[in-house]
Amino acid sequence: MRLTLIASLLFVPLACAQRPAPDLATDAVAHLLESAKQHEHYTFLDTEHDVSYIDGKSNEEKTTLSETIELEGQPYTRRLQVNGRPLSGKALAHEQQLYDQAIQERRSVSDVRAQGHKTFQHSSSSVLNRLTLDFTNRVIGHEPMDGRACVQLLFEPKPGVSPAPTKKLTLWVDLATHEVLRDDQELLVVENNLLPGSVFSTRFTPVDGVLLEKQFIGNFNWNEPAMHNKLIHLIATHDFTNYRRFRTTVTISPGPSTPQ
Repeated sequence: MRLTLIASLLFVPLACAQRPAPDLATDAVAHLLESAKQHEHYTFLDTEHDVSYIDGKSNEEKTTLSETIELEGQPYTRRLQVNGRPLSGKALAHEQQLYDQAIQERRSVSDVRAQGHKTFQHSSSSVLNRLTLDFTNRVIGHEPMDGRACVQLLFEPKPGVSPAPTKKLTLWVDLATHEVLRDDQELLVVENNLLPGSVFSTRFTPVDGVLLEKQFIGNFNWNEPAMHNKLIHLIATHDFTNYRRFRTTVTISPGPSTPQ
């Protein structure tokens, strides 16, 4: 009797620990969307180190220093250095051209009105907005990330959804905070010239209370003759510095009165 009681006392906490909160998926998606929104209000330097392989053989290694600044009330990212050397020649001229074009577009009132919030939207954000609507979700395992206990949630497209989602996702969700520490996405169809089965994994780390991408790992096949049946493996790591929040003030002034 005593052994049975001890076993039952041990089993109950374990069972509770394995059972995720009913709102876990909703909270996790909300955290991802809020984190993406927060990124729109910060300036920073990003040192990105990329290493790529083709069919297991080393292909290229590159380090890029980029700066995200506030430009007309919105974040704008420009390259400063490649492999420790400041941009020069055609590369510098191209970056300046992009910068000048961004200024012109953002200062155009008609352009801003026409685009609405499209300027801020990223394709991944569109997928995240639909996760709790167009996807089913279920727990497929438990795996710690950075010493934090996480549950793995698999999001798969619901049948009959139109337009049909092009990928499925697995999120590593912190059981204590419901923050997403890792986001894996697998293509189900050809998209952007990438073949089905291509997988992209993003890992996040907190910087000043905001979760930022610290590592991106891609395993994919390009739908191009030169890369036919060749597996491309890409590892990109990020180091953020000078991460600061900026604020914008918008003043709405009445226009000239319309003659009666």
